[in-house]
Amino acid sequence: MKDHWENEAAGILKGLLARDDVGYKKLALELGKLGIQETERALRNKINRGSFSFPFFLSCLVALGYEDIRFTVRPPKPKNEGVRETPHIV
Repeated sequence: MKDHWENEAAGILKGLLARDDVGYKKLALELGKLGIQETERALRNKINRGSFSFPFFLSCLVALGYEDIRFTVRPPKPKNEGVRETPHIV
């Protein structure tokens, strides 16, 4: 089961992909230009699991064309506070 930080990381990256209308195939092509070889399927699995490193996250940002980005990371809520909010991307 994903922990809070994996959920946050996956949510931020998936939000950026959706906002830019970039699919996993296009992301794989752009990462390939940076020398990072990932298949579309491997990217989908890695991003959906949230099981990626911060260097990988930075590589994705560069592949998507970001040089400067701002987003809000929320701390974990205590178990009894209900539903988790979606990460906010500015």
